[in-house]
Amino acid sequence: MKGGGGMYIAVCDDQAEELEQLIELLDLWQRERRTALRFRSFRSAAELLDAAEKEPFTLYLLDVMMPGMDGLAAAREIRCCNDAADIVFLTSSPGFAYESYSVRALDYLLKPIRAGMLFPILDRLSARTKAPRRADTEMRVFTDPGPLFPARLCGGQWQTPLFQPDGRIGARSLRYPEGVRTAAA
Repeated sequence: MKGGGGMYIAVCDDQAEELEQLIELLDLWQRERRTALRFRSFRSAAELLDAAEKEPFTLYLLDVMMPGMDGLAAAREIRCCNDAADIVFLTSSPGFAYESYSVRALDYLLKPIRAGMLFPILDRLSARTKAPRRADTEMRVFTDPGPLFPARLCGGQWQTPLFQPDGRIGARSLRYPEGVRTAAA
């Protein structure tokens, strides 16, 4: 892990050279913007998903074509348990762009990735994380989803919507006592 800023980025690419190039771009963005980032790199989707269960990544930079589980399948798993994180796909093929919308990808970049492609995305996300919160837009957490906010089972835990100040909807894990039924049960 590097850095210590507001964004926590997971970078996943099976090609070592591409992964190193992305890390160099993130380092360059930090130096130019004088803004710290936290990020971790992964060589496989399985390794990424293991970490994603324990770590609160806010941005995923995912290669689409990887051996084993591809980036789109990994993104579907991420979305199952994390509606709030942003996902940017990185690939050499434009053929998966349409499918990337199914997981609400923020962007779809064609390799080779250059600063002029990645930096505007990082700038926009950095500005969003630094935006001051107003008192009347504090996060609302519903501990019981009720009939209006149906829960769903994800990774053995119930998930319910989590409304965030910037208008996005994330998910909050709930552990219901045995015997309690929800709209999704």
